[in-house]
This record gives sequence, C-alpha cells and structure tokens, in this order.
Amino acid sequence: MTTQLPLPDEKKIVILIRVEPGCLGPEGKNHVEPFCIYMQRHVASVHSDFAIWKIRPRHDKQLPELEYFLLNKKLTAARVEKYLHVFNLDLPHFEDEIHELLDQQIEQFHTSSTNI
Repeated sequence: MTTQLPLPDEKKIVILIRVEPGCLGPEGKNHVEPFCIYMQRHVASVHSDFAIWKIRPRHDKQLPELEYFLLNKKLTAARVEKYLHVFNLDLPHFEDEIHELLDQQIEQFHTSSTNI
C-alpha cells in the first residue's frame, strides 16, 4: 500500500505529549508553560507529513505522558502500531525518538538565554 504524503490534517495522527514540570529542574513549575510553547514551535516539522504535535504541561500525574489520537478519538497502542507501520515505524522506536526529542528540547531550552 502506498501512502501519498503529506497526509491531509484529518488523517494525521495527533501526538499529545504532557511535559512534567519536574523534568525542567527544581523550578520547573515556573518554566513548564513557556517550555511547552517553545517545544511546540520546534517540533512542529518533525514527521509533519503524518503527525500533528500537541505539547501540554502534565499537572495531573494520573494522565499519561503520551497519548495518540486520530479523528479526535484516542488510539490504543495496537492501533498506533498499525498506523506507524504504514510509515515503516514501530511504536517502541517511535516513542524512544519522542523521548530523545524531548530531552534535546529541554537541553536547548535550558541553554537558551532568552527563556530562563
């Protein structure tokens, strides 16, 4: 099956990342909102052919760090795996990539003199 890229927005997977304030250091609660805006700008182009990113603070630890949606419906891990398979990606590797991206953005945010 061939997939014509980029997909229209309604066919793109929405990746919701909830960022814990603590990952930004002891004063993270003061920086999590600006960081989410910063990260949103910097990751928008990553896998943009098939993905839309939403970066939000994780103030409620009951909520998962990562969630995936398609057509405003939450996807199970099995459905995410099937979706990613179309793009020759697997979920564990994709989530590793997300965590690495998050780590990189945190590092860049901390080294940016205009943000903290």
